[in-house]
Amino acid sequence: MFHVPNENDRSDSNIIQGAIRKSLGVVAGVADLLFLAAKGDYHGLCIEMKDERGTQKPAQKEWQAIIEREGYKYVICRSLADFKKIIEEYLAEK
Repeated sequence: MFHVPNENDRSDSNIIQGAIRKSLGVVAGVADLLFLAAKGDYHGLCIEMKDERGTQKPAQKEWQAIIEREGYKYVICRSLADFKKIIEEYLAEK
């Protein structure tokens, strides 16, 4: 599992960093955590971390639809407890 550094910091000091990340291939909407291990019917697990009030941006919804069509599981976790439960359930897939 690894974290995708797609955070969107719009402060002046990070506008240049954002341009650099984009030039390196950062894609809007990609999930925060990717677990590239096939389990059950899935090729891997994509986790988007949100707090209780967080909502997906349009690019995130679009990426979710694409990745699910390709056979990946996509979930939104809103707490550490959610994260632990999702990982345990995913690892238990046959």
